[in-house]
Amino acid sequence: MVDIKINSFGGRIAEQGKYKFEIFKMDESWYPTTNNLLLDSINITNTSSFQYKITDKEILLLKNERYLIRYFNESHNSVYDAGLGWSQSDEINDIIFPLIIDDIEIEIPYYAYYSKYNGKYYLCQEGTFDFGILRGLVDFKYKLVK
Repeated sequence: MVDIKINSFGGRIAEQGKYKFEIFKMDESWYPTTNNLLLDSINITNTSSFQYKITDKEILLLKNERYLIRYFNESHNSVYDAGLGWSQSDEINDIIFPLIIDDIEIEIPYYAYYSKYNGKYYLCQEGTFDFGILRGLVDFKYKLVK
């Protein structure tokens, strides 16, 4: 909703370890562009809180553009979810999208699952959740661009 410069990235992750984080700009068809804005790793040592790493380069996100932020791990056990989603019969704890938090609008949460074959990873399933949960708790710190 505003232009921002990301200065730290991270998240709350359920297993300790080193995680690759990526930020992509999305094109008009909702596909990531070929150039990622961030490709870096963070070491998670505390699974009970959010942890961040200061970026080495300036990451500018422009208002009214779509971006994807994600991390990668071989085990789904590293993923925290927020909200109870469809398992909550009265929908009290559903998260409704778009979700606006301060200056940021989360249009829809994204997930992807990969399979490993001959030492390489191949996309086997990806998708979005229309409501209910945030799958994987990624986060970033930023400054407004005036």
